[in-house]
Amino acid sequence: MVRINGRPKLRPQLLLLLAAATLRGQARPNGTCTKMGAAPLWWLHVPKSGSTFLNVVFRAGCPNGGLSPKPVVEASWLRRRIEGHNCSKNFMHFRSGHQPLSPATTPRTFVSLVREPLSRALSGFYHNYHDCGDLQKQTGVKGQAKYRASVYEPANRTKLLYYARCTSACATRMLVGLPCGWTPKHPGEALAAYETRSTAEDAALVPAALRALRDEERTGYVGLSSRFEESVRAFAQFANIQLIQRDFAHMRSRSIPAMIHQEARAMLQNFKFVDQEVYDEAVRLFERRLASCA
Repeated sequence: MVRINGRPKLRPQLLLLLAAATLRGQARPNGTCTKMGAAPLWWLHVPKSGSTFLNVVFRAGCPNGGLSPKPVVEASWLRRRIEGHNCSKNFMHFRSGHQPLSPATTPRTFVSLVREPLSRALSGFYHNYHDCGDLQKQTGVKGQAKYRASVYEPANRTKLLYYARCTSACATRMLVGLPCGWTPKHPGEALAAYETRSTAEDAALVPAALRALRDEERTGYVGLSSRFEESVRAFAQFANIQLIQRDFAHMRSRSIPAMIHQEARAMLQNFKFVDQEVYDEAVRLFERRLASCA
């Protein structure tokens, strides 16, 4: 430090260090450590990817909304609190269900969790073939039935591959405005024939999904279901909110019996999920955010 006219003046090197420290945690040109702005929140709920994350998203958009008796798994259960505390303006989309992202709706603060595709597929398969309406119709399984009829079903390669193909690009599709599950051109197609269907239609969506993911990362937040606690902490930093213990409640549904789970995983081990490239990019962006915001 030097003095000019009796006043202390910082050296240029110290000024640079202070400027770098000030920028830490603020928006960077590459968007790696952004803070939540004023744009309303859009909660993109990818099926089977951490529903209870919505509780901390709710607190970010409605800080005076109070707490429900226990963490919830449906966004719609919090609508009354949002409306009663004049928080509606802070949410662009915060509802139950799996509505895809609307590319034309901006500005917004995008928030989502993604999950490793094979794990997500197994969880969805054993939750009444979640988001694969064609398979549900063919088998007579109701998607939202309280009793999960398929949860103890022995692993069946034909059905597993049918389901994997149906939801192979779930996150990819939702990022470009399409529903999670792919619908065949000929509903009711034989299960065996579905195994060999090409993934070309969904694979063609990947470049657009990657662009959407990178664009949204500049103004929003994408976490990882498999790293739930880290994702909660990073989101709290992004949204500038104080964490509470219940934010870490990662409620899971009934576990798949271990032997059935192992057999099913082995059957899908070599399946090429369209979502894999999008998931890998989400992991890269998440790691970059953690490193940049440290």
